[in-house]
Formats: sequence, C-alpha cells, structure tokens
Amino acid sequence: MQQFEKVKAKFFYQQKKRRREKNKVAAARCRNRKKERTDLLQKESERLETLNSELKSQIEELKSERQQLIVMLNLHRPTCIVRTDSVKSPESDQRSEQSD
Repeated sequence: MQQFEKVKAKFFYQQKKRRREKNKVAAARCRNRKKERTDLLQKESERLETLNSELKSQIEELKSERQQLIVMLNLHRPTCIVRTDSVKSPESDQRSEQSD
C-alpha cells in the first residue's frame, strides 16, 4: 500500500508541476501581449500628439495668412472701382462670426 501512495504522490506532484509550468508560460505570454499593446498605444499616442501639433501650427499659419489677406483687401478697397452688395466684406464676416 505504501508503494501505491508513493506513486500517487509522485503523479500528483508531476501534475502540479506541469500545471505550474503551463501557467508560467501563459503568464509570460500574457505579459508579452500586454507590453506589445502598451508599446502600440504609446506609439499611437506619440503619432497623434505630433499630428495635433502640426495641425495647431497649420491653424496659426492660416490665421496669419487670413489676417494678411484682410489687410490687403482693406488696402485695396478704397481704390476698388467694382463694388457690389453681394460681396461680403471681412468686417461683415467677422460680425456674423461673433454673432453666431
């Protein structure tokens, strides 16, 4: 009977060892997937921050260009021969933007 108990104990020990090894491999795989996901999200975050910065810069450039065009238009307006009521002036555009 003692021999049977030893075989039984050895079997359960090997089963437990096998389970621990499988769990160890699964945990390592899980950590690797988590790290890859974190790295991917970090890269995506950096890409979006760069894009956001570029877009903000573009907005500032466009605002500056708009201001320059308004100045040019205002300089040209006194000498302009063609005037129509259907053409909006920059001032009326600004007033309508402010009222919105």
